[in-house]
Amino acid sequence: MKKIAIFTIIIIGTYLIILNYSIWRANLADAGALRTFPKNPESGIALFEKSLSYKSPYKSEYQFDLIASVAGAVEKGVGIGDLENIINFALDEAEKAVSTHPKIASGYTDMARIYNVFGTIGRDPEILARAQQFGEKSLELSPNRQETLFYLARTALLQNRPNIAVEWAKQAVAADVTVGVSYWYLGLSLVANNQSAVGIIEIKKALDLGYQPRNDSEKIFIKNLGL
Repeated sequence: MKKIAIFTIIIIGTYLIILNYSIWRANLADAGALRTFPKNPESGIALFEKSLSYKSPYKSEYQFDLIASVAGAVEKGVGIGDLENIINFALDEAEKAVSTHPKIASGYTDMARIYNVFGTIGRDPEILARAQQFGEKSLELSPNRQETLFYLARTALLQNRPNIAVEWAKQAVAADVTVGVSYWYLGLSLVANNQSAVGIIEIKKALDLGYQPRNDSEKIFIKNLGL
């Protein structure tokens, strides 16, 4: 009996050592990927893949780091090599990450944001439909979640449904009147819905509250409005 107990302790101890080593290697690869990706996206992707190859209870964190990095590059217009395959890889990992924590609203909110970013490329209806599904699922778990509401407004805009976007954006503003990004999406939605005069007023509110344009397209849009 004593020998069995000792053997069990040895097996468990060995497993924990191997697991901790795997976690350590995964953390190193993920940290390296985050440092490398902005300067060299291809090398960064390789390091993300390496981090995901290790056994670790924190894999979903590495997956979200990958997804956020790729989405950020797409949003800023940074070249990242084989864009289609990299986006598909990121989306596959995104689906895996959110399935790991199916009851956490923030995960679905992040997914709505990320799918919106990827949906701007060609406005793929399947990607945008998935963004909408993630947003709606987030609201099921956390009603009136402001961030989710303005992401749903963005989805509706990308789907060319400005009237729906206006309704989502109004709910986002109502959730917290001090957050500029909600006014930004409300303004965009109103302009797209042929209500330019009131839309410009909302965009000015967004800027007054500190909203910063995320890319050159937004800067040009604001300039064209005379703001």
